[in-house]
Amino acid sequence: MGNCPSANAIPGPAPGTCVLKCPAQFRYDMARGCVSIVDPSVSFLLEPIPWIPWADGKPPNPQIQSIDQLQTVNPSLYAQYTQAVTKFNQEAGVAQGRIDHSAQARTLFDRMQAAENVSDQFPDAYQQARMDYYSLVKGPQWAEGEKSRIGNTEARDKTEKYSHDYQSLQGQLNQQQTLIDLLNSSKDKVLGVADDVQQSVTTLNKQVEDVRNQIAMNTIQHSSLKTKQSWLIFALNALIVILIVYACFLLVYRFMGGRKETAKVTTFYNGGPGRPYYT
Repeated sequence: MGNCPSANAIPGPAPGTCVLKCPAQFRYDMARGCVSIVDPSVSFLLEPIPWIPWADGKPPNPQIQSIDQLQTVNPSLYAQYTQAVTKFNQEAGVAQGRIDHSAQARTLFDRMQAAENVSDQFPDAYQQARMDYYSLVKGPQWAEGEKSRIGNTEARDKTEKYSHDYQSLQGQLNQQQTLIDLLNSSKDKVLGVADDVQQSVTTLNKQVEDVRNQIAMNTIQHSSLKTKQSWLIFALNALIVILIVYACFLLVYRFMGGRKETAKVTTFYNGGPGRPYYT
């Protein structure tokens, strides 16, 4: 088992081999090697190179990712990769020279225009087409600068996104804290009102109890007064009855006494006892 230095190579057509990555404006073809995107008739073959073997069949940690790392780890394999790179650069230069520069520019521009029309669906394809065209027109230095600019833009976008997310979360946290403070304040007010209500209920109960006691006292006093009034009325009625009886007695007495005197006078005038009778 082994691996290819991923920074410079990809797995080759045969097991256990690697081939160098095709340059810009070329695509990899297993049979033909690197084929020109602008002019498919132009291509050059890739030389297979042995991959980097793993000791005991286990991948090293970390794995070797570039050819330069082989210089100290595996000098013989490093020499093979160095020779392959030299040959690769020569053949790529020859193939590049065979392609008409104007035709390249026209073809890449058309491809960029087509990719731009569907950039909302395939943004990566558009960026690659744009990179290919301007790399040809403005040179490799522009390509390096553009890669740096894109990287900075992506980093800035991510930073802005993280900043926006943080501010949004902070705003939500502030809202939640405000709600918590409001709930705590409302709870204190409710507890205060509950205490006031409890105190008012206690006071009202005391007042109701006082009223009940006063009503009971008034009832007792009223009952006592009513009893006294009943006795007074009874006494007055009895006195009235006595007076009436006494008055009747006097009337009877006087009436009976008058009749006796009248009888005496009549007897006297009629010659009754005590008076001489004249004929």
